[in-house]
Amino acid sequence: MKKNSPSVIPALTIAVAFSFFSWACGSKAPQPVAPAQQPPATTEAKAPPVASEPPWIQNDYLDALGKAKTSGKPILIDFWATWCHSCLSMQHYVLNDPSLREQYDRFIWLAIDTDVPKNQAVMEKFTLSGWPTFYVVSPTSETVQGRLVSAVSAKQFAKFLADSEKNFISEQADSGALSRDNPLLMVRDGDQAAGQGDWAKAEKFYAKALKIAPKDWERRADVLLSRILMLSKMEKWQSCINLCLKEMENTGNSLSASDFIRTGYRCTQKSKKNELKKQKLYQAALPKIKALAEDQNAPLSADDRNEVLGLLKTLYEASGDPAAAFEIAEKQRSLLDQAVEKAPSPMAALTFARARIKAYSALGSARDLVPYMEELSQALPNELEPMYRLTELLLVLEEHDQALENAEKSLAIASDPLKVRVYVQIAEIEKTRKNHEAQVEALNAAQAALDALPASVRPPHYEKTIKASLKEATKALKKKPK
Repeated sequence: MKKNSPSVIPALTIAVAFSFFSWACGSKAPQPVAPAQQPPATTEAKAPPVASEPPWIQNDYLDALGKAKTSGKPILIDFWATWCHSCLSMQHYVLNDPSLREQYDRFIWLAIDTDVPKNQAVMEKFTLSGWPTFYVVSPTSETVQGRLVSAVSAKQFAKFLADSEKNFISEQADSGALSRDNPLLMVRDGDQAAGQGDWAKAEKFYAKALKIAPKDWERRADVLLSRILMLSKMEKWQSCINLCLKEMENTGNSLSASDFIRTGYRCTQKSKKNELKKQKLYQAALPKIKALAEDQNAPLSADDRNEVLGLLKTLYEASGDPAAAFEIAEKQRSLLDQAVEKAPSPMAALTFARARIKAYSALGSARDLVPYMEELSQALPNELEPMYRLTELLLVLEEHDQALENAEKSLAIASDPLKVRVYVQIAEIEKTRKNHEAQVEALNAAQAALDALPASVRPPHYEKTIKASLKEATKALKKKPK
């Protein structure tokens, strides 16, 4: 059954009145008090208002470092991007959670958009293995005190902050505030190694922390995720699969459980060995993820829950059950439609754009989403992501001319790192049009744009994508009859 897609216009109207980071406030302006009702004057100091969102410093590491040194507070860095739905979900639905507000004054909060070229230096200092990545950094030594990859619940994030702060205090005390056999210090050492791109060393520290930590350790789920991600980075596919099979029941009921199993599943797709073990993982993962998807008390944002449903759909498909997969796609569409209706701003609604395109496409109703995506692009005229997703949607619908026109328009607002994405997208459009000359031209433009970027801000997977696509397009061009 087709559904009309919610409009972004009410949120757009609000957007005129408030800036980007005021969406979480949601409070009404106080009504004036009549003179006769005014309270008597008092000399008592009033408590300052409680902040409703982190006091972000935007894209300025040196400013944050200076403030941290002056205040003696550690720095919390959020490495994010507008194309990363988990990043947007964390910013709009988790980091402004009331349970985290007491943490706002304990850290210097720094947001680093990884597509902004001036952030090259800080990105060279701290290695990323995924988006979002959060670092807690000591201002005195500029060493990593904590690292967290992927989206988590507010409770998990609060625990991550508390543990990272303990590590920082231990470093400042320099007198063993934490004993060397404390799992927190093992995690910190692993985080520091991961921050330097030493995946093998990081994995060993995470494994040691998990071994000595109590069974009910609150950090077990996210540290297990960190460990399996390191195995995946090292392309140790069988070790990754084995860890997933051994530990999936110890990952709790947050998004970390889904991300852990998803990583194990991806390792099965890379591995060319042991088909029986692959099937064993699918059979073990399916009931675990099904239970998580049905758990209404699980600490999952709408984006998190959609990720869990997406993995469940993938597992049903891998198990040869397309009917069940279709039912999950229907649940995803309903969930995402409701999330967009409740979104406090167009930017928050952007969290769900990519997922809605996938869900609507899976149900054969992608065309229903076009008016909404056009509205979202108009609501965020200076953001590439909605235009990029609209082009993606038009490509799904085989509206090649419109897709190409929209992609070429989006080049005007794309930053240098994001131009690579757009050129690759244009190449894909030209490929479907069988215009291989234009495809090669777009891919060469993408390669030139990529070569012009500093290594630290290059989109991580495009080098291989462009090279493989150029080889394919050149081959097709040679076969073209003269």
